[in-house]
Amino acid sequence: MPLYPKMLGFAGAIPFMTLTPSFVGAAGMGHLVDYCAQMQLVYGGTIVTFLGAVHWGLAMTSTSLGAVGGKAAAALRERFVWSVVPSLAAVPALMMQPAQGSLAVSILLALCYMSDLSYYNSGILPSWYMTLRGYLTLLAMVSMLATTAYYFRQDLDRAKQVLADEEEKRAARLEKRAKEMLG
Repeated sequence: MPLYPKMLGFAGAIPFMTLTPSFVGAAGMGHLVDYCAQMQLVYGGTIVTFLGAVHWGLAMTSTSLGAVGGKAAAALRERFVWSVVPSLAAVPALMMQPAQGSLAVSILLALCYMSDLSYYNSGILPSWYMTLRGYLTLLAMVSMLATTAYYFRQDLDRAKQVLADEEEKRAARLEKRAKEMLG
């Protein structure tokens, strides 16, 4: 694996990890959790877009679309089309709340990896790239899913509190009725 792509790739994973709510909270910046989660979401969408752009670049350096025919031209068109799909899919994810958006970005990262794996199996991408992508995709997805879990856990805690409050109110009403009936 070439040194510069490895160094730059792992440096690019730092925002995924350091913007998770658990890291931000552990760093004593709990008041910034929501802001950092939004930043992580935007960063994730940017990376998903970058992963699509890799295919645009590969398609541009391939044989000219007009100079190839048949299957080669169809494959080149497919690559151009795929190259914009991650960007188009990232936009709605970026408009979501962090829990849902980070889950969506995590899914998009997985889809981009599976697409790259397909291109790798076709002999188009080098093995070092897929090795690097595997590590980086795993780091990014775990980080995004940690953000998803944080917010889903908050939502679950709020839902439990609402149920507990409702149960308390119901018990108070029943007690009041019982007192009224007894006199």
